[in-house]
Amino acid sequence: MKIKNLKMIKKKSLVSKFTVYLDRMGISINDCNYFDNGENQWISMPSRQYEKDGEKKYFGLVYIDKEKKEAFDAEAIPMVLKEMARVEHEGEESGAKKDNPGAEFVEADFGF
Repeated sequence: MKIKNLKMIKKKSLVSKFTVYLDRMGISINDCNYFDNGENQWISMPSRQYEKDGEKKYFGLVYIDKEKKEAFDAEAIPMVLKEMARVEHEGEESGAKKDNPGAEFVEADFGF
């Protein structure tokens, strides 16, 4: 697994957006979000916003079973934090350069 194209957002509990690349399967999941509300940290998969009864709601475009999602977050969150530190250290713009779209860290095997 790799974290690529990370962009810092820092808007309320939304901290960053990124792409997860599952290299063993050749699958990229774009528009993932990393959240931290001070008590909990989590990754949300891409979603689409819609309105129902005057309220904004979100429909997930990618679904992972609860057990697999917990394993995914346990592997991916440290990788996201490491990539965020790299991007902040090198400057936010460096994380978006075409020649450096992200960094590969540890192999993650959560059963996919």
